[in-house]
Amino acid sequence: MLRIRLMRFGKKNAPSFRLVVVPSQSKPKGKYIEKLGHYNPITKEQLFNKERILYWLSQGAKPSDSAYNLLIKAGIIKGPKAKISIRSKRDKENKQQSPETSTVDQEKKDLEGEETDSKKEQNQTSDVETEKKTENEDKKEISKEG
Repeated sequence: MLRIRLMRFGKKNAPSFRLVVVPSQSKPKGKYIEKLGHYNPITKEQLFNKERILYWLSQGAKPSDSAYNLLIKAGIIKGPKAKISIRSKRDKENKQQSPETSTVDQEKKDLEGEETDSKKEQNQTSDVETEKKTENEDKKEISKEG
């Protein structure tokens, strides 16, 4: 499957993007099939080859969310803008964790929860014991007075 996506190039802190056609599993800075245009986010300059973009779309290439929104803004395609979801590094790391590690973490949390439950039970039993002691002391005082 082919994708139309933005490929970053340019200097550090001076990004520029090429709009390219690539296989969907290719690396972000890998080889591309065809350059369809470029976009500079600093100067907002856009230059797209409308004929070639429409050709690749007709061949089944799907644009990424960002490329899709740029093409809509440029008036090459029509439709509502796509919602862009940016994944953080933490999200990627969490997805890469094996199920075994996540179950181990869950077991640790469960054990901690059991410990707090047992502590609560001990506190409740000690409260009951102190109430009984005070009741016994009250009874002794009443019997001494009488």
